[in-house]
Amino acid sequence: MQGMMPIVGYNYGAKQFARMRETIWLTLKVVVACSIGVVFIMMAFPALSMRIFTTDPLAIETGTTAMRIMFAGFFLAGVQVVAGGLYQALGKPIPALILSLSRQIIFLIPLVLLLPQYMGITGVFLAFPIADLLSFILATFLLYRDRDTILVIGKQEQQGV
Repeated sequence: MQGMMPIVGYNYGAKQFARMRETIWLTLKVVVACSIGVVFIMMAFPALSMRIFTTDPLAIETGTTAMRIMFAGFFLAGVQVVAGGLYQALGKPIPALILSLSRQIIFLIPLVLLLPQYMGITGVFLAFPIADLLSFILATFLLYRDRDTILVIGKQEQQGV
């Protein structure tokens, strides 16, 4: 995302909208692919990660379950990060700020405080994929809401406006 922002901002300012869209799509593909890779590793080998921090069998067993739950929605998180960077690159600070805060502040903290009251420690673990899903939905909603702004740019370029 950090590499995408100056390229998108520059091409937006230079009215090179096809390059801008190409950069956004490439960034989304790379981020989602990397996220899927991380999810695969964490689902397949969570005990290896736990053994870095402890040799306690109970902690490894509990941590393995926790990591599998916590990383279940991680592949969605990249979309929210890229969308936030896109809004920042386009000079739209309010949606950029909302998306930057959405996963960890707006959704995760309230879920971590609320879900354990009903689900015990599993509620803490479930707060992570739920926050990932909610931030993904929010990012998708904002991008869909603003699609005309982004898509109209491409149409204007094609029409020579």
